[in-house]
Order: sequence, then C-alpha cells, then structure tokens
Amino acid sequence: MSAAHSNTQQSFSHSRGGKFSRGGNTHSSSLDEAPEFKILRTKYSNGLKTLNEMFPDWTDADLLSALKEADGNLEITIARIAE
Repeated sequence: MSAAHSNTQQSFSHSRGGKFSRGGNTHSSSLDEAPEFKILRTKYSNGLKTLNEMFPDWTDADLLSALKEADGNLEITIARIAE
C-alpha cells in the first residue's frame, strides 16, 4: 500500500469514527442540518440514495463525509466503506 493511500485511509477512518456516529440512519440529526451537510446533500443526492440502500446502518452525515472525501466518486466511497 502506498503512503498516499495509507494517508487517505487514515483520514477517512478518522473522520468516520471520530466525528460521526453510525447508530442508525437518522435523516434529521443536527449534523445533517449544518449548512455544509445541506450543500453536500444537494451535491451528492444520487450517490447518497445509493449508499443509503447499500449501508442502511450508516447515517447520512457519515455517508456524505465519505462521499466528500472521495470527491464524490461513488465506487471509491463504496470500496472504502466496505474495507
């Protein structure tokens, strides 16, 4: 594994585990209402729908953060979550 890939994984894992809870798919949590998440929800709405179907135990905030870190690339996001 390259150093760049390792750094990306560490960044992804940290934000996923450090900032957000995966305690259920809560569409109206306070994190989802933050302006940043409103923008991300609009920008990544199609990808979010797909990820919600694939990973129903993840919150929208988790999924949107993962999409953001993958620059909106759904395949990369799915691969990172599945690891």
